[in-house]
Amino acid sequence: MSSWLNPKFFLKASGLALIVSVLAVSPAWSQSSNGSVRGIVQDPTSAVIPNVTVVLTNTATGVELKTVSNGAGFYVFPSVVPGPYKITAESAGMNKFEATLQVQTQGSASVTITFLPAGTKVTVDVQDVTPVVTTDTASLG
Repeated sequence: MSSWLNPKFFLKASGLALIVSVLAVSPAWSQSSNGSVRGIVQDPTSAVIPNVTVVLTNTATGVELKTVSNGAGFYVFPSVVPGPYKITAESAGMNKFEATLQVQTQGSASVTITFLPAGTKVTVDVQDVTPVVTTDTASLG
C-alpha cells in the first residue's frame, strides 16, 4: 500500500497543515473607525493663540469633547466618533468662534480657528449669480 493511502499519513498531514495554518495567521489588530479633528488657533494676522479651550460637540448626541491649544496654538481631538459636529472656541477680547463640520470614518478634519477682535462684525453679502438662460435659441454663445 502506498504511503499516501495510509490513514496515518492523512493524520500526520492534516495535523501538520493545522499547525502551519495556526502559525501562519498573524494577529488581527482591531482597527478604529474613529476620525480626528485638529487645527491651529490664530488671530487675523496669523499669530498663534495658546491656551484656548476648544470644544467639539456632537450635534446628534450632544456629547462634548474639550481640549486646550498648546504653546504653538495647536489643538487635537485624536479619537472622534464619526458624525456631525459643532466646534467652538473663545478667547478674551475676541469674538466667539463657531463652525460646523462632519467627521468621517478614519478621516482627519482640519479646522483653523481664526479669532476676530471683539466688536468686529462680519457681513456676508450674497448675490445671485445664476447665469441667464436663453430659451429661444440653441446657441451657447
